Amino acid sequence: VGTGGALDRAPQRIRVAARPGGAGACEPRLQILRARRQVRARHHHREQAALAHFMQSGGFERHLRRSARTLVERRDALLEGLRECSKGRLDIADSHAGMHLVVWLRGKKNADLDPILAHAQKLGLGLHTIRPHYLRAPEGAGLLMGYCGLSVAQIREAMPVFARVLDAAYA
Repeated sequence: VGTGGALDRAPQRIRVAARPGGAGACEPRLQILRARRQVRARHHHREQAALAHFMQSGGFERHLRRSARTLVERRDALLEGLRECSKGRLDIADSHAGMHLVVWLRGKKNADLDPILAHAQKLGLGLHTIRPHYLRAPEGAGLLMGYCGLSVAQIREAMPVFARVLDAAYA
């Protein structure tokens, strides 16, 4: 009983090559594989050269600065929106690192989150619980709110919907 790895198949390859015409029958396939490898190697060198040029020309540094500014704008829009709709119901775990914030719903238990998430989904808002990121689920109701994949306009558009979700949860 083998593991299915290359070593298990090696004796079969040897037997195929030992049969009359066995080695010659594999030659076209080997040529195709060698040609594919050469094409990939050529593309790899082009990609490496393009990346080196991008870095040496300062393009990568400009991209990082622009990306960092964009992330700060998105983070600020999310924080502003959360503060506006909080009305004392949220504890915002502000972080200057990463692309997510953690928001705790004051007075709510982890078990209270499922109906809140379902209501948000009905309104077209995707909320994500913090539960999967803990070995043992926290007692409090926490949300992981990402802002990397959203524009400032999308974040601002989502905040009134999130406020409605909070209003219903605390009604």
